[in-house]
Amino acid sequence: MRPERRWFFYLTILGCMSVLMSGLAGETERTAALEGDIQATRNTVSYRLRGESKRWEVLLNLSSGKRTVKEIPFIPVQENDTFARKEIHSDRYRAVIRYDLIPKTSMNNILYVELYHRKPAPLITRHRFAVVDPAASEVHFVGENLYLMDCVGAGPGCTGKIIDPESGRQLQRLQTGPEEGLNVYNTNFVRLHSGHYVFFDSTGTKGILYNGAGVEVLLFNMEADVEQGVRAASPEPEKLIIVYGSAGEKPAGRALLYDIRQKKTIKIYNL
Repeated sequence: MRPERRWFFYLTILGCMSVLMSGLAGETERTAALEGDIQATRNTVSYRLRGESKRWEVLLNLSSGKRTVKEIPFIPVQENDTFARKEIHSDRYRAVIRYDLIPKTSMNNILYVELYHRKPAPLITRHRFAVVDPAASEVHFVGENLYLMDCVGAGPGCTGKIIDPESGRQLQRLQTGPEEGLNVYNTNFVRLHSGHYVFFDSTGTKGILYNGAGVEVLLFNMEADVEQGVRAASPEPEKLIIVYGSAGEKPAGRALLYDIRQKKTIKIYNL
């Protein structure tokens, strides 16, 4: 789901939870969801968390496990750019996601995407992707292919699909089994040094390694609430640092270091 719509949905749910927790426990439980992407080097990872009325920036030392948490200015979520067109790029292509057409096309559940060569050139093709909610859905480049996140606007659910950019043909549906999909709501994806990509389930318990021809399921030793988010980065070749949103007394989040080659968790960083 697109960030501006995700935050309105998340904050509404969070407000209801806060009222409920206040009534049950006499105080509000501090819950924070991941905001934006994370930044990782070989030894550190930084990320941001957003609560109902506060924001924090966290710096985690991967060697010592020490965290530095500081509060940063709270910026209210704005939804003004929901229907603004968005442009994305790969090495070969550029694509324009026509969110601006949504008000004109009413509720036809179509997301329009225009594809061009990277340098100024005539239009190659115009796609009409059938999705659940065009305003909530996203399109990214994965290499030279399109990655379509087909999202539900009224709830935390997104289906991931790899699409051929010129034909619009589906190359790969992101799922962990014949009848089990990957919910990519409030997640990102990571390009590894090998050129392969990893996509994540919103629960944080599993992911998919995509090599351009097929997928392999990865399992992680941690779980997140769907609303709190999962973000990952590659601090060094064939390793993942996966960050989970926060629920509890400290707005610090949790993290997990994972080795792709060995298919195992190296270290868990708890609250």
